[in-house]
Amino acid sequence: MRALRARWPSAEFTVLCHRPEQSRQILAGVNVETALQHDDDTTAVRRFYEQADLVISTPGGFLHEHDDISAALRGFGVALNLGKPLVLFARSLGPFSRSNNRGLVADLLQRASIVAVRDDLSLRHLLDCGVTGQHVICVPDVAFLWRRLHSDLFVAKTGSPRRAALCFRKWPHNDREEFRRTVAKARGLVEHAASRGIEEFLFVSTCQGIPNYVDDSELSVRIVDGLHPSLRDRCVVDRQRHHPEELIRLLSTRDVMFSMRLHGSLLAMLGGTPAMGLAYESKTPEIFRHMGLKKYQVPFTSFQTRWCDCASGLLEDLDHVRATLPDTLDRMSAGVHQALERLDAIAAGSRLYI
Repeated sequence: MRALRARWPSAEFTVLCHRPEQSRQILAGVNVETALQHDDDTTAVRRFYEQADLVISTPGGFLHEHDDISAALRGFGVALNLGKPLVLFARSLGPFSRSNNRGLVADLLQRASIVAVRDDLSLRHLLDCGVTGQHVICVPDVAFLWRRLHSDLFVAKTGSPRRAALCFRKWPHNDREEFRRTVAKARGLVEHAASRGIEEFLFVSTCQGIPNYVDDSELSVRIVDGLHPSLRDRCVVDRQRHHPEELIRLLSTRDVMFSMRLHGSLLAMLGGTPAMGLAYESKTPEIFRHMGLKKYQVPFTSFQTRWCDCASGLLEDLDHVRATLPDTLDRMSAGVHQALERLDAIAAGSRLYI
């Protein structure tokens, strides 16, 4: 919204989401209303779509079948049936294995004005559904917009790495055995990093500090509690919520980042801190590849030795990654801004955006 407002100063935004009361507390000054639920009558939200000149489905990884995507698809249908331009921007989506979803995706997204995905795998998933055309494009993650919006947050690093940030999450949600393995490997990674000269460990996440929402800091506490006391004393678990700008600033004080959360990695790099990704979905290897950094990520399900080998590789290449990071961030940021230019023609004369 900040980048769009810079392009369209007169724009008005309405955000539809599933927890409006909570979101209003977090997003001060933003008009937030209740989004369409999967079994809702569309009457309640129809008026927002009727008032809109442009409907943007927000960035992220929300259109895949381990979530219920029926509400999102119904919302797309409402917008399109009202003749509103529909834009999906910087999304990861698919695969779509259920025949009813494949049919809806094919129909709705073929009719969208722009479908901008953030990875090549999502492009293949669209193609599998029969969605093709010049309106389908690949763009970098919108987090890279911070590179221009707040370039002063980047802090160049020199010297040997001493301070690390770490971000872990529970995944899959109900797999206790995988959770146990993640905790054990996270402790092993801390021990390995300490053996490579890391002296301080900050545990912090993009998802924490919000009541009744996912709180990765609970996992961080469990990881730290199981460490040897000599290592535990060198760890800090930050349990507060941080606005993206605040989190970039915090992560800029670290020398290296090890993160399961993709945006933990990206915000760290926007602060000048090289990051290693522990991928739990395809978005991490895809986006790291686009950045030319694929060798610095591994599947989180990998053996402990592979986690540690990847961490060692990043620490050994740290000077090179530091030197190339500014140009990489500039390139990724330019890619998002070029995609936003595609919206200008659609949005000409518009006043209200959802």
